[in-house]
Amino acid sequence: MESCAFFYSLACYSIGLAGLLVAAVNAIGHGCSQDRRYAAFMACLTLTSFSMTAASYIASSGRADALAIAFTSLAGIFGSGLLVFILPWFIHSLVALRRERALNRLWGGLSILTFGIGISYFLFPRSGLSFALIPAAMCSSVVYAVSTMLAVGASAKRWRFAGLAESDRGRWRAMARFLPVLSLVFLPAFAIIDFFPSLSQALFPSFPSAFRAFPLFYAILNCFYAAKALPLLVKARRERGDPVPERPASVGRAWDFEGGGLSPRERQVACLLLEGMTYQRISERLFISLATVKTHVDRIYKKSGAANKMDLARIVRGA
Repeated sequence: MESCAFFYSLACYSIGLAGLLVAAVNAIGHGCSQDRRYAAFMACLTLTSFSMTAASYIASSGRADALAIAFTSLAGIFGSGLLVFILPWFIHSLVALRRERALNRLWGGLSILTFGIGISYFLFPRSGLSFALIPAAMCSSVVYAVSTMLAVGASAKRWRFAGLAESDRGRWRAMARFLPVLSLVFLPAFAIIDFFPSLSQALFPSFPSAFRAFPLFYAILNCFYAAKALPLLVKARRERGDPVPERPASVGRAWDFEGGGLSPRERQVACLLLEGMTYQRISERLFISLATVKTHVDRIYKKSGAANKMDLARIVRGA
């Protein structure tokens, strides 16, 4: 049974790590703020789970190494503290809340407290109560995230998708619907099976003690994200082969103005703008957010002294 549990965990973690790799590549390449925060959240989740699993495996083996147990335990404690803060921080990138800074400070303080509790248990292992508070803090952050998304989900105006490209907007709408549902399904399993295994053995004596619910949750969540993000990454790689002109064919002067020369990215945005593309289409073509396109256009107008697109075309063409 232990070998089955090992291969089950190995398969789930392998699938989940592949999804995490997609998230990291997307966040580094052209991901929006939500993608970057999701990648940070999953990285902390991976650090915590892998460290705790490694520490448990080393401790249960006959060749227990005190230094290895100490290192993996400290890594798990550090990941737990970060996770308590980063999960609400990630949720705040999806929903607009009042007093958001105060909430971030609150979860930051709880994160530090979680780290302190973990260190105190590491130094004084007889304090079982302090160790029980770590999963309680992690569960509270999960409950906060799920309840916040469900409460705000009824009001579409509270979701922070306005500045995203249409493809990113649809992807994150799907994630916003899927994440709380998946968490609600797995939260009882986490509480009974993962955090308090003795309780699961008391309630279900025939349930294999070596199995955990988290690896399956980890694999499903990363698979769903990868299924939504991977097609966009493939599309981006294909379209990167299509050259974006540095200037329209009809332009006979350099992109230098009295207000300063344009950057390479601003030249690309200006070219596409003069070709008649909308802000939305430019964001999708260059794989940047709609807000970033508007910022580039504002800088282009400021540097060129143009009041609008027609005025910019006249200035560029030397009319």
